[in-house]
Amino acid sequence: MAVEMEKLIQKYPGSDLKLLAGEKGIHAQVTWVHVSELPNPGSFLKGGELVIMTCVCIDKKNPEEWLTSQLASIRQAKASGVILNVGEYLPEIPGICIDFCEKYDFPLFSLGWSTDLQEVTRPLCSYIIQENEREHTISNAFKNAIFFPNRQDLYVVPLSDYHFEPGDRYAVCTLSIGNPSSEPYQEAGELVQEIRARLKYRQKKASVFTADKEIVVVLCSDSSDEVHRTAEDLFSHLRQSLSGGENLFAGVGKLTKSVRCIYKSYRHASSIRTLQERRSVALTDCFYDNLGIYGLLLGIEDEDIKKDYVSRILGPLLDYDRKKGSDLTGAVRLYLKNGGSIQDTASELFIHKNTVTYRINLASQILNIDLSTLNGKMQVQLALLIHDMDA
Repeated sequence: MAVEMEKLIQKYPGSDLKLLAGEKGIHAQVTWVHVSELPNPGSFLKGGELVIMTCVCIDKKNPEEWLTSQLASIRQAKASGVILNVGEYLPEIPGICIDFCEKYDFPLFSLGWSTDLQEVTRPLCSYIIQENEREHTISNAFKNAIFFPNRQDLYVVPLSDYHFEPGDRYAVCTLSIGNPSSEPYQEAGELVQEIRARLKYRQKKASVFTADKEIVVVLCSDSSDEVHRTAEDLFSHLRQSLSGGENLFAGVGKLTKSVRCIYKSYRHASSIRTLQERRSVALTDCFYDNLGIYGLLLGIEDEDIKKDYVSRILGPLLDYDRKKGSDLTGAVRLYLKNGGSIQDTASELFIHKNTVTYRINLASQILNIDLSTLNGKMQVQLALLIHDMDA
């Protein structure tokens, strides 16, 4: 977890910490305040640190080159900024270093030599710890609301302590990355920080956390339109930051009436995201409100009803395919997708239309449903939709 640098710096009680460059990067997230005098500090950083250097090891023959190299190493390690202790070992900060940080929007601060570094690190680290505890408490409370909805004692009071009221309305977004370029858990953690930073400008009350490889975003809002705008802005931003082979799968559940039914919004969002992963719906179909018949099916909470329907209607065909190693179900799916057109289905499968006719007739016999009628098509299409949701 992390804290926005601008808020963090405001917690420093002194007046001798001055921003010299990289003001545009002041909203970066800071994970910790780290003091380093190592020759290659970037190799020991994990990302997000605000690094303090006294420059005790500075190369006195080539101070500008040495310091620029240090700053480049720290920036390369995805640190959030640097504080240079000016005085004993670094009389002044070279202009080339200021220009470097300004060029890359990398926050660079100066700190007077007379200041005890503990006076800097103690309040800043203390604030980071407090904010981490706050975010941890809120995240755990929302997890309990989602996964243990009947245990209101685990989330109503903890959330109220941080001004998330029981009567507030919430919408849940879930996200995952397809073909991640790095280790999934690591990438999810990095995206959580990016999402928090992005939401700062649009959403006053929100929580972001991971559940396994899934990222969960809880938005507090009274307006579905606001939820849509916030989510669309977030998804657009995240897609731009992904590498070429990665996909963003995202679902947004229905806006709830209170925190007590937030688990429903999560289930909707998670199901939509799963449908995207299976290519059953387009990547742009993110919102429960716009999901048509899928939205209706997601609203059926009795899972036994849906499973029984799929078993009765589609079960015989699924069993046949399983035993014979065939894919009549796929042929029927494509046939229905093409509006019952034998010719279009044959073209898409690259087979003769008589073969398609044979397969559809055989499927009709196995199902004991006439797939040439509207009623027959509707029954099987509905079963396929439910099957896609629960497969």
